[in-house]
Amino acid sequence: MPLLETPDGTFFSTNTIVRYLANTKGGELYGGDNLHNKALVDQWLDVVACDLEAAVAAVIVARDGKEVDTQKVAEDINKFLAVIEARLNGKKHLVGEQLSLADITIATCLSVVMTTLLG
Repeated sequence: MPLLETPDGTFFSTNTIVRYLANTKGGELYGGDNLHNKALVDQWLDVVACDLEAAVAAVIVARDGKEVDTQKVAEDINKFLAVIEARLNGKKHLVGEQLSLADITIATCLSVVMTTLLG
């Protein structure tokens, strides 16, 4: 379990840790002063935690030789990629006009999937 110890206390949730760290640098990675963009970043972090990470875990389990419904995993990943592609249509970033935690978190998860599946 990831853990971050700070002078004020300890955090143990990955999303909580990345939000905290992003806010220590002015919060630009976390939507800046725009509450709408902050909510969108939260939305994407939740989507990753609730949907994409399950597919990533299944890919890792399959890589280790355990039985996994690879067709279902592939369908889940393809659905997720279609949502990402639709959101990015004509844009460089998922939220706002600059890099955010949403982009970083999704890229990190997808890199594990792509590296595992494609080598």
